[in-house]
Amino acid sequence: MNPAGIFTTPNGIVSYLKRRGVASLAVNKSSLEDIAECIDSGRPVIALVRSGTSPHWVTLPGYTRQVEFEGSSIKKGAILSVDVMDHCIADGCEGGRKELKAEEFMRIWSDPYGGSRVSGLLSHSRFIVELMPPEGRNNRHPSTVSNLLADTTFETVTAVHRLNPSWAKGLKNLFDK
Repeated sequence: MNPAGIFTTPNGIVSYLKRRGVASLAVNKSSLEDIAECIDSGRPVIALVRSGTSPHWVTLPGYTRQVEFEGSSIKKGAILSVDVMDHCIADGCEGGRKELKAEEFMRIWSDPYGGSRVSGLLSHSRFIVELMPPEGRNNRHPSTVSNLLADTTFETVTAVHRLNPSWAKGLKNLFDK
């Protein structure tokens, strides 16, 4: 839950972004590889995880992958950790960013409702919202977008109706041809 004691649903996040002109794609049952592909393509990602016993939204700006060598070529190995930007999970960490081992991230990401009765009603597991650049544009500044998204995700889920929409305009301006 956010400080207001209100959980913002996945549909609420996607609807809010749409009203602000930011295209997004909600994906349930996604994978660590899906997250890596988004990050590698410069598309910001937020994920629904469990913080304590409550569902919570976090921004995912990066990950660490094991590097494997096959002869003289480099092969993608397993994802070892996921970077999380968030005021609650990374409390006390520099820049509000914390590296979670892949196993720990999977644990909080696979069951955002913590086995509560809500878990049986809602089927969200490994749920992400991927922000899409406007058609024909690429994200030139992925770290800036991640920082902006992390700063505003907390505000968005706390008070969607009171949030100044200028952040969404700034987010759209970071995508360029």
